Amino acid sequence: VELTYCNTDYLGYCGSIKRQLDPNVATAGTITIGFEYYPRRDQSRPAIGTILPQEGGPGYSSTGTRDAYINIFEALRDHRDILIVDKRGTGTSGAIDCPAIQRGDPNNPAGIKACGEQLGKRTALYRTEIAVADIVGVMDALQIPAVDYYGDSYGTYVGQTFAARYP
Repeated sequence: VELTYCNTDYLGYCGSIKRQLDPNVATAGTITIGFEYYPRRDQSRPAIGTILPQEGGPGYSSTGTRDAYINIFEALRDHRDILIVDKRGTGTSGAIDCPAIQRGDPNNPAGIKACGEQLGKRTALYRTEIAVADIVGVMDALQIPAVDYYGDSYGTYVGQTFAARYP
């Protein structure tokens, strides 16, 4: 995986990995999973751990909440790294464009139906368990064996799925 220095405010790196769009059909193409990595300030010792915050929604970009997450965990940054991964279909991970929800009322049943119709059979490729496997794919690429997980709203459900599938 290649990292690019991309955030001078927080001294962070951006990167991405390619994953199969459909884990069961190799010919279905790939999706780019984007992430940001913020190494601990004290590089003289190994990290105590890596914090993995996840935004809610579903549909919110975790990197879009970067400023809040960095602020929340600021006191821990001397000895802990932070990894922020956008779930598939959000932010830097092949964001889905559903205008009826994004620019309209996200609770409008007609808008939700229109988005579902737009995605068609691909809707199932954005399930939580596949998004969690993408997160683990990023961890594997960065050789991060374990994380301290923090979830907002739907991110708490993602965390439960993560813990159940990858204890």
